[in-house]
Amino acid sequence: MNRFCNPLRLLAAAAVAVAVMGVPNRAEAGFFLRVSTNGGASFAAPVSDGGTGAIVLLIGNVSVKATSNSITTSDVSFIDLHLDGFANKGTNIVVQAMLTDLVTVPAPQQLTTILTSSSFAPGVSLSAQTWLDNSNGSVGSDFGTSGAGIVLNTGTLLPGSTGVPVFSGNFPGVTPYSITTQLKVSNVTTLSSIQLDVNNMITPAPAPAGLVLALAGVPAFGFGTWLRRRRAASPVQA
Repeated sequence: MNRFCNPLRLLAAAAVAVAVMGVPNRAEAGFFLRVSTNGGASFAAPVSDGGTGAIVLLIGNVSVKATSNSITTSDVSFIDLHLDGFANKGTNIVVQAMLTDLVTVPAPQQLTTILTSSSFAPGVSLSAQTWLDNSNGSVGSDFGTSGAGIVLNTGTLLPGSTGVPVFSGNFPGVTPYSITTQLKVSNVTTLSSIQLDVNNMITPAPAPAGLVLALAGVPAFGFGTWLRRRRAASPVQA
């Protein structure tokens, strides 16, 4: 179990991010979230952000909330996906967020991923995975996770230490391209309190030192929390 602390460090990271990124530009990006409650065998219809850059989704009757935020500019793209709440016995959730029309250049670009979790029940399985797609994704069946356009697949990622990337790798992104990030919760044997957060940052390789320090120097929830506070979104029932 990882813990999250020190709000001053969160504010410092947000300040660094604002200084490096400036004002986000979402004029062309498409942002979608979809949920499976049967381990990924099937998904509900995708939900769009409506141009706000934020989606909040209440998942059925299991009291788990999915929150996602995103930005994309020529210098950096960022997508955060967060789950928290109480999962009932037998919960088998897969949540995917996709951001299309990414414009971060030049190639090769670098993906840096931080995955942080907290669960107060033994045996619960928590993981993440991220894909980059030069075919620019689709809200169809693959949701940017398969096909000839996939140029990076992180494979299954397990939660790491607070603020420490669990993945860093380069890919040959050709604009416009897309990113899909996924969180999975399974093997829930009793009512469980769960927090799970994945932060993905794309920059030209190598990533600017200031952004790396901002992302690695705080809990993974920090940057996502900052974005969520900047962009309030009304919950949607799955």
